[in-house]
Amino acid sequence: MPPAIDSDEFSKDIKKHFRNARRKGPLVVTDGPKTVGVIMSQDEYQALLDAATGELLRKRLASKGPFFSHAEAERRILAAARGEKT
Repeated sequence: MPPAIDSDEFSKDIKKHFRNARRKGPLVVTDGPKTVGVIMSQDEYQALLDAATGELLRKRLASKGPFFSHAEAERRILAAARGEKT
């Protein structure tokens, strides 16, 4: 779990906390016992997004539900718009 800081303390020196998040890693911002935000670097956010997207795709593939490439989805949408059977 990343370190946490209360929102009042965070607001006193926002720039410092953003710099620290880029250098030291994510920072959880709290309001009493509740998490109200997480500050992280762009690279950490992208890695988190990539991991979540990969997990979603793995689940879809594992569920054997409908899965089409972008090109196939576009083809089907255009065909449906023209009233063609797909």
